[in-house]
Amino acid sequence: RRQRQMCIRDSIIPKNTQIQLHDGTFTNNDGKQLVHLWNIRKIYSSHEKGLAHYDKKEFLKAAKFFEECIVVTPDNPELYRLAISSYLVEKKDAKAVKLQEAYSTKFDIVRDVYDYTNVGIIEIHKKNYTKALEAFEEALLLNPNMIEILNNHGFILGILERHEEAISQLDKAISIGAVSYTHLTLPTKRIV
Repeated sequence: RRQRQMCIRDSIIPKNTQIQLHDGTFTNNDGKQLVHLWNIRKIYSSHEKGLAHYDKKEFLKAAKFFEECIVVTPDNPELYRLAISSYLVEKKDAKAVKLQEAYSTKFDIVRDVYDYTNVGIIEIHKKNYTKALEAFEEALLLNPNMIEILNNHGFILGILERHEEAISQLDKAISIGAVSYTHLTLPTKRIV
């Protein structure tokens, strides 16, 4: 009985740390989810529309909704991340760079795999290949089997004329299941 009370309490009191479920996956606790819903109540409609467009791969429409949300709730880092990635997919680099700079200035948080990936792609477009390589290497430390990171890392290694390493990364991406290069439309089928 006491253990059950503790589980309920742990589930309801908002915490920034995730809890591990019985199947080994992690999630935010219910209290954290309630706080999140309370915080997005003002932008709920726009947020949902943005997510719907994002899911339909209508990234430019999604980005516009996410930017509307940022105006109302500028302290939500996830909105920046969604808008940045949407603009990158649509090759609206200037908008992505502007949002990434605002995001980097505003939030002093631990970066996740998507932050490093976004920075890497932005650095590719700026032709700062060494910085792009560093960002993708940080992302690979967090997720060494993410196809998009492997593709981008391989692409940069190729640009830097580190061909053997590039082939290795692209081969790994293909072995995991890559069929196309998402952001720069570079095919990942091996040509040998």
